[in-house]
Amino acid sequence: MTPKGRRQRKTVYGKTRPEVHDKWLRLHEHARRGPMVPVSPRLRDFLERWLEETVRPTLSPATTSNYEMFSRLYIVPDLGDRKLDKLMVRDVQVWVNTLRVRCQCCFQGKDAARPEPQCCAVGACCHEAASDWTVHQAWRVLRGALTQAMREELVFRNVAALARAGTHAAVEEDAGVDRRRGAAVPHVGARGW
Repeated sequence: MTPKGRRQRKTVYGKTRPEVHDKWLRLHEHARRGPMVPVSPRLRDFLERWLEETVRPTLSPATTSNYEMFSRLYIVPDLGDRKLDKLMVRDVQVWVNTLRVRCQCCFQGKDAARPEPQCCAVGACCHEAASDWTVHQAWRVLRGALTQAMREELVFRNVAALARAGTHAAVEEDAGVDRRRGAAVPHVGARGW
């Protein structure tokens, strides 16, 4: 049954009979849990609709603008082509980890857009990775969108909520930085001495 209550035939394929049988059993188990979406939308399409139908009417223009920016610059380039039902926790975790280390100047073409390129466009990467705050905010936007997808029964779990994004404070603490003083904290062994 589709979310609108209509019956629709689904077909499974495989190289061997046991493979087809396993897929058929999973499909029936999935159908027992609730309505099935015949065709799952791509994340980019869902984000666009979510921003227009859910975020824009309910949140302030500044918040809406931030959500759109995080979607456009950080979520869609990496995960936008994935279908909602195929998005996995591992995909989100790899995305979060990649954002922390990838040069956003190179990836987003920031330097190439300048009238006079200074770093990445001339071959001298500036290693401008996203800040911990930016990574966390991008993850929060994705988590919010997937929560709405759960409400609409397009997915049955929020894979972003299951991924570990950390917080700004936790990431700095792990790196051995005391935020109050901005100084490195000496590593203390397991016994505390």
